[in-house]
Amino acid sequence: MKKLFLFVLLTGFAASASFARNYKLNDNAVESAFAAAEDITFSADASPLAVSMLNDEEPTKMGYLLRAYFCGSVGLHRSYMGTGGETMWYKYLCIPVYGGVVSCVDFWGVVFKGDEQLAKYKDNPKFRVWGK
Repeated sequence: MKKLFLFVLLTGFAASASFARNYKLNDNAVESAFAAAEDITFSADASPLAVSMLNDEEPTKMGYLLRAYFCGSVGLHRSYMGTGGETMWYKYLCIPVYGGVVSCVDFWGVVFKGDEQLAKYKDNPKFRVWGK
């Protein structure tokens, strides 16, 4: 505990004794740097997963599987397919183990059953889609 206190004390002293207060910001240099900067905008080649959502294209199987695997515990794969909405978020966020189990079943169901299972998620408001 003494070492931690000494470390915090020395860090605070070093921060207060630094020469940062002598630093002057050159507004003209900052403005010229922003003027010379390249404008970066979103392009269709940047993110193939986001493009389908922005262009209102049909959701793909690979897009669904990637979302289910990486972001399934928060229900992103369901919103990608147009299901759920406001009625589903509390189940994923308030019951994280249950949401994780459901996303796992969703992922493996589409992996094993394919397009037949994927079609069940399109604009379906039910939480347990795989039941019927």
